Amino acid sequence: MILALDFDGVICDGLNECLLIAWNAWHQNSPSDLDESQLIGIPDAFKASFAANRNFVRHNGHFIVPFLQENIDFQTQEDFKTHYDSIDAALKARFESHFETLRQTFQTQHEERWLAMHTLYPRIGEVLQNRSHKLYIVSAKDTPSIQLILKSLGVYIPEEHIFGSQKDKIQALNQIALFENVQKDQIVFIDDNLPNIQVAQQNGFTKATWATWGYHIPSDVELQKELQIPKLYLEEFTRKFGARQLV
Repeated sequence: MILALDFDGVICDGLNECLLIAWNAWHQNSPSDLDESQLIGIPDAFKASFAANRNFVRHNGHFIVPFLQENIDFQTQEDFKTHYDSIDAALKARFESHFETLRQTFQTQHEERWLAMHTLYPRIGEVLQNRSHKLYIVSAKDTPSIQLILKSLGVYIPEEHIFGSQKDKIQALNQIALFENVQKDQIVFIDDNLPNIQVAQQNGFTKATWATWGYHIPSDVELQKELQIPKLYLEEFTRKFGARQLV
Protein backbone atom coordinates (compact mmCIF):
# COMPACT_ATOMS: atom_id res chain seq x y z
CA MET A 1 0.00 0.00 0.00
CA ILE A 2 1.15 3.51 -0.83
CA LEU A 3 0.06 6.42 1.34
CA ALA A 4 -0.14 9.84 -0.35
CA LEU A 5 -0.91 12.73 1.99
CA ASP A 6 -1.78 16.33 1.45
CA PHE A 7 0.25 18.59 3.78
CA ASP A 8 -1.53 21.75 5.01
CA GLY A 9 -4.84 20.63 6.46
CA VAL A 10 -3.77 17.00 6.87
CA ILE A 11 -0.34 17.07 8.50
CA CYS A 12 -0.14 20.60 9.86
CA ASP A 13 -2.03 23.84 10.33
CA GLY A 14 -0.12 26.84 9.00
CA LEU A 15 -2.94 29.37 8.87
CA ASN A 16 -1.15 32.12 10.82
CA GLU A 17 1.98 31.78 8.72
CA CYS A 18 -0.07 32.10 5.55
CA LEU A 19 -1.88 35.13 6.96
CA LEU A 20 1.34 36.88 7.95
CA ILE A 21 3.02 36.25 4.59
CA ALA A 22 -0.07 37.18 2.59
CA TRP A 23 -0.62 40.39 4.57
CA ASN A 24 2.92 41.56 3.83
CA ALA A 25 2.76 40.42 0.22
CA TRP A 26 -0.42 42.38 -0.39
CA HIS A 27 1.03 45.53 1.19
CA GLN A 28 4.28 45.04 -0.76
CA ASN A 29 6.31 45.10 2.43
CA SER A 30 9.94 44.09 2.47
CA PRO A 31 11.19 40.89 4.13
CA SER A 32 12.61 42.96 6.99
CA ASP A 33 9.05 44.01 7.89
CA LEU A 34 7.96 40.44 8.67
CA ASP A 35 7.16 40.11 12.35
CA GLU A 36 4.73 37.81 14.12
CA SER A 37 3.50 40.76 16.21
CA GLN A 38 1.87 42.09 13.03
CA LEU A 39 -0.82 39.45 13.49
CA ILE A 40 -2.15 41.34 16.50
CA GLY A 41 -2.70 44.45 14.40
CA ILE A 42 -4.62 42.76 11.60
CA PRO A 43 -8.35 43.54 11.98
CA ASP A 44 -10.37 40.65 13.37
CA ALA A 45 -12.92 40.94 10.56
CA PHE A 46 -10.19 40.41 8.00
CA LYS A 47 -8.75 37.49 9.96
CA ALA A 48 -12.17 35.84 9.89
CA SER A 49 -12.52 36.48 6.18
CA PHE A 50 -9.03 35.11 5.50
CA ALA A 51 -9.77 31.94 7.50
CA ALA A 52 -13.06 31.43 5.65
CA ASN A 53 -11.35 31.89 2.29
CA ARG A 54 -8.56 29.48 3.33
CA ASN A 55 -11.04 26.66 2.81
CA PHE A 56 -10.93 27.36 -0.92
CA VAL A 57 -7.22 28.09 -1.36
CA ARG A 58 -5.45 25.58 -3.58
CA HIS A 59 -2.21 27.47 -4.28
CA ASN A 60 -0.35 30.54 -3.01
CA GLY A 61 -1.89 32.86 -5.59
CA HIS A 62 -5.36 32.22 -4.15
CA PHE A 63 -4.42 34.06 -0.95
CA ILE A 64 -5.00 37.34 -2.80
CA VAL A 65 -8.79 36.84 -2.90
CA PRO A 66 -9.74 38.00 0.64
CA PHE A 67 -7.90 41.29 0.08
CA LEU A 68 -10.25 42.05 -2.81
CA GLN A 69 -13.42 40.16 -1.84
CA GLU A 70 -13.47 40.52 1.94
CA ASN A 71 -17.23 40.67 2.30
CA ILE A 72 -18.17 37.85 -0.04
CA ASP A 73 -19.27 34.61 1.57
CA PHE A 74 -18.31 32.02 -1.00
CA GLN A 75 -20.44 28.89 -0.98
CA THR A 76 -18.65 26.72 -3.50
CA GLN A 77 -15.18 26.19 -4.93
CA GLU A 78 -16.52 27.23 -8.31
CA ASP A 79 -17.72 30.60 -6.93
CA PHE A 80 -14.29 31.20 -5.45
CA LYS A 81 -12.55 30.26 -8.69
CA THR A 82 -14.80 32.57 -10.70
CA HIS A 83 -13.82 35.52 -8.53
CA TYR A 84 -10.15 34.59 -8.61
CA ASP A 85 -10.20 34.31 -12.40
CA SER A 86 -11.69 37.82 -12.63
CA ILE A 87 -8.68 39.43 -10.90
CA ASP A 88 -6.13 41.16 -13.10
CA ALA A 89 -3.48 38.64 -14.14
CA ALA A 90 -0.54 41.01 -13.57
CA LEU A 91 -1.76 41.81 -10.06
CA LYS A 92 -2.08 38.11 -9.26
CA ALA A 93 1.37 37.36 -10.62
CA ARG A 94 2.95 40.21 -8.63
CA PHE A 95 1.24 39.11 -5.43
CA GLU A 96 2.18 35.44 -5.79
CA SER A 97 5.78 36.22 -6.66
CA HIS A 98 6.16 38.51 -3.66
CA PHE A 99 4.40 35.98 -1.40
CA GLU A 100 6.92 33.30 -2.34
CA THR A 101 9.89 35.65 -1.93
CA LEU A 102 8.75 36.67 1.55
CA ARG A 103 8.18 33.08 2.63
CA GLN A 104 11.55 31.95 1.37
CA THR A 105 13.33 34.84 3.07
CA PHE A 106 11.50 34.25 6.36
CA GLN A 107 12.44 30.56 6.27
CA THR A 108 16.05 31.25 5.50
CA GLN A 109 16.69 34.10 7.92
CA HIS A 110 14.40 33.11 10.80
CA GLU A 111 13.99 29.35 10.56
CA GLU A 112 12.94 28.68 14.16
CA ARG A 113 10.40 31.50 14.18
CA TRP A 114 8.99 30.34 10.86
CA LEU A 115 8.67 26.73 12.07
CA ALA A 116 6.95 27.90 15.26
CA MET A 117 4.11 29.27 13.16
CA HIS A 118 3.12 25.74 12.12
CA THR A 119 1.14 23.42 14.37
CA LEU A 120 0.98 19.69 13.77
CA TYR A 121 -2.35 17.95 14.19
CA PRO A 122 -2.37 15.58 17.20
CA ARG A 123 -0.29 12.38 16.80
CA ILE A 124 0.58 13.16 13.18
CA GLY A 125 4.26 13.42 14.06
CA GLU A 126 4.13 9.99 15.67
CA VAL A 127 2.53 8.47 12.57
CA LEU A 128 5.16 9.98 10.28
CA GLN A 129 8.09 9.03 12.50
CA ASN A 130 7.02 5.41 13.03
CA ARG A 131 5.60 4.63 9.62
CA SER A 132 6.42 1.34 7.94
CA HIS A 133 4.69 1.98 4.63
CA LYS A 134 5.75 4.03 1.64
CA LEU A 135 4.77 7.64 2.03
CA TYR A 136 4.39 10.43 -0.49
CA ILE A 137 3.40 14.04 0.03
CA VAL A 138 1.17 15.61 -2.63
CA SER A 139 0.56 19.24 -1.75
CA ALA A 140 0.09 22.76 -3.02
CA LYS A 141 2.67 23.82 -0.43
CA ASP A 142 6.17 24.25 -1.84
CA THR A 143 8.68 21.43 -1.39
CA PRO A 144 11.34 23.41 0.60
CA SER A 145 8.71 24.37 3.20
CA ILE A 146 7.54 20.77 3.50
CA GLN A 147 11.10 19.49 3.83
CA LEU A 148 11.95 22.05 6.51
CA ILE A 149 8.93 21.17 8.65
CA LEU A 150 9.54 17.43 8.29
CA LYS A 151 13.21 17.89 9.16
CA SER A 152 12.24 19.68 12.37
CA LEU A 153 10.24 16.55 13.29
CA GLY A 154 13.13 14.24 12.58
CA VAL A 155 11.20 12.79 9.66
CA TYR A 156 13.05 11.98 6.45
CA ILE A 157 11.15 11.56 3.21
CA PRO A 158 13.13 11.33 -0.04
CA GLU A 159 12.79 14.47 -2.13
CA GLU A 160 11.41 12.42 -5.02
CA HIS A 161 8.54 11.40 -2.73
CA ILE A 162 7.46 15.01 -2.23
CA PHE A 163 5.26 16.54 -4.91
CA GLY A 164 5.11 20.16 -3.82
CA SER A 165 3.46 23.20 -5.46
CA GLN A 166 0.91 20.92 -7.09
CA LYS A 167 -1.99 22.57 -8.88
CA ASP A 168 -2.93 19.25 -10.53
CA LYS A 169 -2.78 16.48 -7.96
CA ILE A 170 -4.05 13.80 -10.34
CA GLN A 171 -0.92 14.25 -12.42
CA ALA A 172 1.19 13.68 -9.32
CA LEU A 173 -0.81 10.60 -8.30
CA ASN A 174 -0.42 9.15 -11.79
CA GLN A 175 3.34 9.67 -11.55
CA ILE A 176 3.41 7.88 -8.19
CA ALA A 177 1.48 4.90 -9.60
CA LEU A 178 3.89 4.75 -12.53
CA PHE A 179 6.98 5.14 -10.34
CA GLU A 180 5.86 2.45 -7.89
CA ASN A 181 4.44 0.22 -10.65
CA VAL A 182 1.17 -0.22 -8.76
CA GLN A 183 -2.49 0.00 -9.67
CA LYS A 184 -4.30 3.20 -8.78
CA ASP A 185 -6.42 1.41 -6.19
CA GLN A 186 -3.26 0.61 -4.23
CA ILE A 187 -2.71 4.28 -3.45
CA VAL A 188 -4.51 5.77 -0.44
CA PHE A 189 -4.72 9.48 -1.15
CA ILE A 190 -5.87 11.59 1.80
CA ASP A 191 -6.73 15.27 1.33
CA ASP A 192 -8.90 17.76 3.21
CA ASN A 193 -10.09 19.24 -0.09
CA LEU A 194 -13.26 17.34 -1.01
CA PRO A 195 -13.22 18.27 -4.74
CA ASN A 196 -9.67 16.86 -4.95
CA ILE A 197 -10.93 13.57 -3.52
CA GLN A 198 -13.91 13.58 -5.85
CA VAL A 199 -11.66 14.06 -8.90
CA ALA A 200 -9.24 11.40 -7.66
CA GLN A 201 -12.09 8.91 -7.32
CA GLN A 202 -13.29 9.74 -10.83
CA ASN A 203 -9.77 9.05 -12.13
CA GLY A 204 -9.53 5.57 -10.64
CA PHE A 205 -7.96 6.31 -7.25
CA THR A 206 -10.80 4.52 -5.49
CA LYS A 207 -9.17 4.63 -2.05
CA ALA A 208 -8.95 8.43 -2.05
CA THR A 209 -10.39 9.59 1.26
CA TRP A 210 -11.53 12.93 2.63
CA ALA A 211 -9.70 14.16 5.75
CA THR A 212 -12.37 15.76 7.92
CA TRP A 213 -9.96 17.50 10.33
CA GLY A 214 -8.51 20.05 7.90
CA TYR A 215 -9.89 23.06 6.07
CA HIS A 216 -13.33 22.62 4.57
CA ILE A 217 -16.59 24.43 4.06
CA PRO A 218 -20.03 23.55 5.49
CA SER A 219 -21.37 22.46 2.10
CA ASP A 220 -18.60 19.83 1.89
CA VAL A 221 -20.29 17.85 4.64
CA GLU A 222 -23.55 17.61 2.71
CA LEU A 223 -21.73 16.92 -0.56
CA GLN A 224 -19.75 14.10 1.03
CA LYS A 225 -22.97 12.49 2.19
CA GLU A 226 -24.65 12.95 -1.16
CA LEU A 227 -21.78 11.46 -3.15
CA GLN A 228 -20.87 8.92 -0.45
CA ILE A 229 -17.21 9.81 -0.67
CA PRO A 230 -15.09 7.94 1.91
CA LYS A 231 -14.14 10.09 4.89
CA LEU A 232 -11.75 9.73 7.77
CA TYR A 233 -11.56 11.38 11.18
CA LEU A 234 -8.19 12.20 12.69
CA GLU A 235 -8.49 9.57 15.42
CA GLU A 236 -9.28 6.93 12.80
CA PHE A 237 -6.33 8.04 10.70
CA THR A 238 -3.80 7.82 13.54
CA ARG A 239 -5.25 4.47 14.65
CA LYS A 240 -5.23 2.99 11.16
CA PHE A 241 -1.88 4.31 10.02
CA GLY A 242 -0.09 4.45 13.37
CA ALA A 243 2.97 2.26 13.74
CA ARG A 244 1.38 -0.29 16.05
CA GLN A 245 -1.49 -1.19 13.76
CA LEU A 246 -0.16 -0.88 10.27
CA VAL A 247 -2.03 -2.55 7.48
